[in-house]
Amino acid sequence: MGLTNNLIERASFSFYRYTTNDMTVELRNNLFRLGALEMGYPDQENFPPTWYVYDNLFDSMAITVTGGSPHLLNGKNGYYPATSTKFPIGSGGDVTLTNIDYQTSFLGGFYYPTTGTNLARLINAGSRTASSAGLSAFTSTTDQVADSGTVDIGYHSFAVNPNTTVTIQATEPVASESGQQGKFTVFRSGSTGANLTVYYGVRGTAVPGTDYQALSGTATIGIGSPSQEILVLPIDNNTITFDKTVVVSLILTNTYFVGILFVEEKSDQFLCAAPGVYIVHWEGGRFVVRFFPINAILEHVTFAPIRSINAGSLPRAPPLPGFSSRQAS
Repeated sequence: MGLTNNLIERASFSFYRYTTNDMTVELRNNLFRLGALEMGYPDQENFPPTWYVYDNLFDSMAITVTGGSPHLLNGKNGYYPATSTKFPIGSGGDVTLTNIDYQTSFLGGFYYPTTGTNLARLINAGSRTASSAGLSAFTSTTDQVADSGTVDIGYHSFAVNPNTTVTIQATEPVASESGQQGKFTVFRSGSTGANLTVYYGVRGTAVPGTDYQALSGTATIGIGSPSQEILVLPIDNNTITFDKTVVVSLILTNTYFVGILFVEEKSDQFLCAAPGVYIVHWEGGRFVVRFFPINAILEHVTFAPIRSINAGSLPRAPPLPGFSSRQAS
């Protein structure tokens, strides 16, 4: 089994090898933090497995190796604090840290500074190339430069383009079989000097090809333009159904960052580009947004009902993010 490029916190792992189990284990480019890791070889003389532990950062981990370790190949790992237990009989190249200085950037709070005497020492300090590790589109540093050459020790986040942020909004949130089209609009910030292809996923209760014409999954914002429309075209299938939804989610790539766009009362817009949990609630006649940072990017979801309903007799409710504040009709 293998664990590659994972961020694992407050977890305990135990790997044991017995005569009936010749499992090979590889642990590479992970951040193990505030947990425990135990590896054991009770019958290593008769059925020696080969296990590999390279290029990981062990931050405040309790490490235990039992039964000897001649077949546990390891090296080029980072350890914090300096008093940490290390894997025995390693091949060298380990980096011991006396201080830890994680940085916060687009996708979380475990980036490295590009210079310094602490985590920056893990840059280009691994056992193989970033390409062979499958991490050439990922980064460990705050400058978002993708890893190249020798791989950095530890966990990597997807490298994003910090100069372009894309968001999506349901600008025509109601569509119907009577001819009314729905519309999403993809917006970008930053330079408009080149075409930008934006990728998105589609889901919802409406069935593509049956309830509406299937969407392509890509939208190209043209040169000189800050936005591009995605039309939702209902299909008149002569069946009676309840209201259905189309949900479009932007997909993160290394050519842009995915932001989160909310529509406030009176359709005022604001952009929340930092990844995290955004809680929107109605308070004192206005929307209040509270931000709670997390360590992974959230996809932004907006909704476009396929059918409209007569809601004139219903009480007025505050609109949700991605909806206009008008009632359906």
